[in-house]
Amino acid sequence: MVFAYLMQYAMENDHRVIWITTEKDYEAASFQEILSDSRIEKCYWSKWNKLFSAPAIHLSEDESAVMLSCAPIDYALSECLRMKFPANPFQHLLVLPNFTGINCYPDRLFQTKWLKKYWFNKIQKWVSAWEKEGSLYAFALKHLDAYEDYYSVPLQDKKSCVFPRIKPTPKLNREVLFKKAQERKTCFTIITGARFEFPHKGYILGLIDAYARLKSKFPELRLVIVGYGDGAEEVDQKIQSLDEEAKRDIVQKGMLPYDQFLLEFQKAHLNVGVAGSLADGARCGVPSLVVRHYDYHCETYGFYKDHANRSLDDQPGKPIDSYIENVILMNDDEYVEHSLEVQRVALSRKKYDPEYVFSQDRAATRTSMTKRDLMAAKCYKLLSTFKKS
Repeated sequence: MVFAYLMQYAMENDHRVIWITTEKDYEAASFQEILSDSRIEKCYWSKWNKLFSAPAIHLSEDESAVMLSCAPIDYALSECLRMKFPANPFQHLLVLPNFTGINCYPDRLFQTKWLKKYWFNKIQKWVSAWEKEGSLYAFALKHLDAYEDYYSVPLQDKKSCVFPRIKPTPKLNREVLFKKAQERKTCFTIITGARFEFPHKGYILGLIDAYARLKSKFPELRLVIVGYGDGAEEVDQKIQSLDEEAKRDIVQKGMLPYDQFLLEFQKAHLNVGVAGSLADGARCGVPSLVVRHYDYHCETYGFYKDHANRSLDDQPGKPIDSYIENVILMNDDEYVEHSLEVQRVALSRKKYDPEYVFSQDRAATRTSMTKRDLMAAKCYKLLSTFKKS
């Protein structure tokens, strides 16, 4: 999401935009309304290309460049471009998208002790170097905290290394909010949006159960699910297990362009989720419930306006049903004030700065990686390919 909007902003400001991807990833990508723009130069660099060649990109002597990667191994492999164009002012930022998983923690791919230890030490060394050259960033502070703890590398000034919002958020209109508050009596819409990645987003299945439990008591309930992914069949099976009345008022929107996703938030009365989509709904002024991830029961910690710092948490929470009832039954004035407050909290947590990546003077303009490091990254890519096959 952030990268897509950054591309859009860059194009609007006459920057050259190059997307290094694979054909498969391009076809599966969200935000096609942005990414299909002909002004974006697509460079298809497959897993086999990464072993034998650099991306087919040319930079002229008068161009400066900022490159973004989201995984340590891909970052190391992409450094071949900075080796290829050493004369250019060329910054490369590693932006961590998560605080778990093999992509961010490559050593976790291996179970064999000596292999795991070898790659842990290798990545630890690289992380230390990237920290010193100012190249380590993240989408959330928790991602950097987890990295610092796992690799035992002190990270300086972490808050300034968290990516800001790229798009501004319109302010709420009190009259529109009041109309929305009154609508709840005839149609109360709960919305959630996420990739169907289980167990990470297992709360979706638990939310369907909670909706079904409350539907007989509140027939005006409606559930909108914006999402797609490998777990789509599990979602469909869960919905099909409900009675006909409950099934009728569940709407699956699939994958939506981001602007349309925001329009769905504007029509909804309650947002349930984690991480980015949770914050998106909060910034739209939708009362939002923070739920536990890596769990299938849809346990909540409470409202975003009070628990925004728990948007990625796996500790036990509380059953969500009574919190949903709270939003259904609160009076109109209370609903309006809650909506205004949740947006205020959400906007205060992440500033708006579309020029952020172009102003990171602390990041080194030359690579600290060696050809031996590049060879190690290629060996990892080869090992991981055979291990997954």
